[in-house]
Amino acid sequence: MKNIIKSGLTVFIIATIGTLLLAWVYSFTNPKIEEQKFLTIKNAIEEIFPNQTEFNEIPEYKNKVIENNINIITIYKVELQDGKEGFIIRATYSGYGGKVESLFGYQDQNCKGVYVLEHSETPGLGSLITSKDFTNQFINKNLKDPFIVKEDVQAITGATISSRAISNAIKIIGKFYLENIYGGNK
Repeated sequence: MKNIIKSGLTVFIIATIGTLLLAWVYSFTNPKIEEQKFLTIKNAIEEIFPNQTEFNEIPEYKNKVIENNINIITIYKVELQDGKEGFIIRATYSGYGGKVESLFGYQDQNCKGVYVLEHSETPGLGSLITSKDFTNQFINKNLKDPFIVKEDVQAITGATISSRAISNAIKIIGKFYLENIYGGNK
């Protein structure tokens, strides 16, 4: 009986020390990870809206689940040099390999660009959703277009599900943008 208690206590102490060390390392690395994520988002916004002067988060749209389990993480209002404004919607949606996180740029009634932040799509196939050859086809596409893969959206060969996932996300998030931001309560 003493051996069981002694073994249990030893495992408990080792687990506690390991947990404390992990928490300590996390406290140092997490701010750097968040800083890198912000820089990636900032650079992506500059890529979608090269003439932007500043962008600010719109807090009332944080973590809003809309159609088809698409989760809007946040929305940024982007001020442009010509005095106009655009919007970046950061969202997650389901791809073939799991959750995909992207930034979608919208201005007026058009998609201005897409930037995939994270994905777990199949390397060499679904992962091509990050390529400019694929994402550039959405630039200046009117949100009232149907976004049907293989008709008005060129699918990635061998990755139709991934292509359809991003195309549907652009359309559904675009509809949300048109109803709630563009035509709604700017």
